[in-house]
Amino acid sequence: MSELFLKFARWSTSRGINIVPGFSGEKFSRLKDWPALATTNDMRLQEWAQNDDYVNPIAVAKTGETISVDIDDPKMVAKLPPIPDTVIVDTPSGGLHVHFKWTQDAGELGNCNILRVGEYCIPDKDGNLTTLAELKVHNLTVAAPGAVNKDGAGYIPRKLNGSYPKALANFPHEWYEFFKEHRQVALPRSASSHRKIHPDFESVDWFEWYEDLNAFQTNDPVEKNGFTLYTVTVGCIFKGGFHSQSDQDGFRVYPDGGIDWSCFATSCGWGYPNATLEQVMDYLEEEGFERFPYHIYEDTDDDILLENVDIDEINDEEPLTPVVLESIAVEPEVPTAKDGEVEEDAVEQEPITEPAPVTPVEPEEPKRLKDGTIDMLAETILNILLRDPEGIFSNFALYRTRFEARAVEIEYPPLNNTVRMLLAYVKELKKLPNNDELCDFITYHSACKEYVGKSEVVAYLGRLVDKDQSYTLDTTMQRFIEVVDLVTEMRVWKSGFGLMKDKKDIKGARTLLREQWSKAAAISGDHGYKPGAIQDPEHIQALKDSFARYCEGTDDGRRFITGFPSIDSSSLRLGLDNEHAIVIYGPSNNAKTSLTLSMAYNFCKQGKHGIIFVGEHQAETVEESLAMLHSQLPKFRTRFTIPPISRFQSADKRLKPTAQDLGNMHEVLTDLGGMLTLPGYLEVKNINSIGGTLDSIYSYMEASHKKYNWDFMVIDPFDSIVSEESKSDQNNGWVDGKVAVNALFDYTRDYQGGRGILAIVTAQILSSPARQIEKIQADGESEGEEGDVMELKSILRQDKQIQLFTTISQRFDAALGVCLTKKHGREGILVQGRTRQGADFDWLRFSLDSNSWYASEVQSGFAHRGSSMSVAGDFKTDDFPVDLE
Repeated sequence: MSELFLKFARWSTSRGINIVPGFSGEKFSRLKDWPALATTNDMRLQEWAQNDDYVNPIAVAKTGETISVDIDDPKMVAKLPPIPDTVIVDTPSGGLHVHFKWTQDAGELGNCNILRVGEYCIPDKDGNLTTLAELKVHNLTVAAPGAVNKDGAGYIPRKLNGSYPKALANFPHEWYEFFKEHRQVALPRSASSHRKIHPDFESVDWFEWYEDLNAFQTNDPVEKNGFTLYTVTVGCIFKGGFHSQSDQDGFRVYPDGGIDWSCFATSCGWGYPNATLEQVMDYLEEEGFERFPYHIYEDTDDDILLENVDIDEINDEEPLTPVVLESIAVEPEVPTAKDGEVEEDAVEQEPITEPAPVTPVEPEEPKRLKDGTIDMLAETILNILLRDPEGIFSNFALYRTRFEARAVEIEYPPLNNTVRMLLAYVKELKKLPNNDELCDFITYHSACKEYVGKSEVVAYLGRLVDKDQSYTLDTTMQRFIEVVDLVTEMRVWKSGFGLMKDKKDIKGARTLLREQWSKAAAISGDHGYKPGAIQDPEHIQALKDSFARYCEGTDDGRRFITGFPSIDSSSLRLGLDNEHAIVIYGPSNNAKTSLTLSMAYNFCKQGKHGIIFVGEHQAETVEESLAMLHSQLPKFRTRFTIPPISRFQSADKRLKPTAQDLGNMHEVLTDLGGMLTLPGYLEVKNINSIGGTLDSIYSYMEASHKKYNWDFMVIDPFDSIVSEESKSDQNNGWVDGKVAVNALFDYTRDYQGGRGILAIVTAQILSSPARQIEKIQADGESEGEEGDVMELKSILRQDKQIQLFTTISQRFDAALGVCLTKKHGREGILVQGRTRQGADFDWLRFSLDSNSWYASEVQSGFAHRGSSMSVAGDFKTDDFPVDLE
């Protein structure tokens, strides 16, 4: 685990700076789609930290959040306006990185450079001006505090008045004026480019990427008519040497930033007369050089591609029938757990001492939104939330992530901005507001201090009328999600059709569709399946993406983190694109349930929604166990310890918890109900209460999926779905077990039209190996003695000895054996019995918390293939003590 990365990344994210991981010595991230992945989310940081290669935290500027000023020339500091108290980082080259909160001024400037201030400038050897300072406003990176360069020198934050600043200053207006006066004016785009260059792309970054990989080295540039020529030291990169016909082969860089390759030798099969940048990168990738990971063209960036696309302009032979909300039949509500309580100690609003008055806006006639449109559905949702904020909060928490991701599609500006402010309120105060509370938040709260559209939003809220209170959140929210997904899908189809019609670009159109399908779970199908031969372009691109995710140590939202580092950092990758039919087997009363509940809890910490079907235990008992798991979070454990549940249940008054213990437990439960620390919804159902069969489980999940969007399911134990009659009949029991195994395996693939679902089931081993394990547990001289552990591992690897389900280890994706090392002990081992594709995970030792029974890894049973990269040089972590408080 890369503890340094996690330590330093948290220092930055606690100050609002978005982070992505980078390799040691690098100032960029190799993650695919890194701009979208940049985050302050601690769970994502912990996931990245599992990859030992990730050493450097990389700061990413984001519109509306934070920006960075990269000062390359130390002399520029004296020419800039005064630097306020904010995060200031000394770079190894003598420059500075200065971090600010985003403001409207910064947004107006955008990403820009300063090459000259008055007469002061620094030409390079060819007379070209070098960058003195760079304003990075959106999706540009700098090495964050704690990173190191290739020589091992560190990026060190400055202390102000003896301590590190705990917050960023706003981007000063004086700096805005300075950059506005001296910034570089972008060159006009050249008509020579066939594809429009992405606004964040710079050719120098592309050259540096491949030069750092030793793919080639460029010579000094030569200005030509309409482009700059960069020849390379090896001659023609395709030949690997010089052609006898020409020594002027090289890259042509156009004024718009576009690049292509030109070879003047007619004998060159690749580069004559020219090759596109994509063809160059394809060739270099085949030669073993990692592909440039950032956007080069606008048409590869979804955010730009879908900008200003009006779905109403689609000319279909059969126009779409507008969706009318009134026609939606209200579906019967699926029984749910009781709404959680709102936090009593929610963060208080932070009033500005003298808030700037909101300029009144003249009342205007309310805009009439068309029935069934995205905007009308969004306004209905807004009214529902403001109507009963306390009562609806935990229900809204189920949809919050999905709603937030789709809110960008709201077109009416006052409504869009109001929804943004409401989501900001929830993020800051951990509850929903009513209308007046939202207006006060927008007007006075420090989180909205720099927002210039306050008056528009407050005016909109003032004229908002809740005309029809018959709509429910479930029905309206589900329809909103459906309509947004339909509209975005149609946009991509339209864009793809435009590429085929206007540019004859079939491959580009297919790429757009494939990228959309990979994002839309509703139509993703079996995520890795593509019809046709492996050599087909779609297959090759899918394989490239798959291997890239493996190398990056990350994956999309379809991956699951168990909380056991030996599993999560191995090639045993639990997720909807990999192993997602799992059996955990072992003797009875040997921590199978504790281990499974700990995994399910960790899935929910990722925001996954899951349902646990229990047979041996009552649902209420399992819910109490999950509540105890929640009490082991550091935010609670560092302040108090919840007694074990046995003391709450004890009839002995001497053992009963104190009133303080009960109050602490109430705090834990209030936090659990808020669904912020544990954002994934977790339901517990007794199997017999819904029918007791596998078909009844399927029916319940299908009926409730629209609301809960299930990601995983647990059946504990699996034999709960087999009738007692079948269990007592050896032949019938074996047949029924095989049918159940095959049916559940297929269900994990076919769920929701091929979206898939992860399933974990528990099963008991046969009595003979169970007795062998029990004997070793009883005879061991000391818990966890190595000889005993070896014997236990050997027995657990016999994954065919599972009661009723003898075929499950062959059919399911992974089989994991578990047992305690000593009877009634607190330590155990988890052993890989079999996986369908093999994995480098072998075994691990875990420990059960004495109070909560949370299972955590204490020893890895295999030597993780660590990185050869490390933090080099003289930079010591003691020079940069991280104070997150």
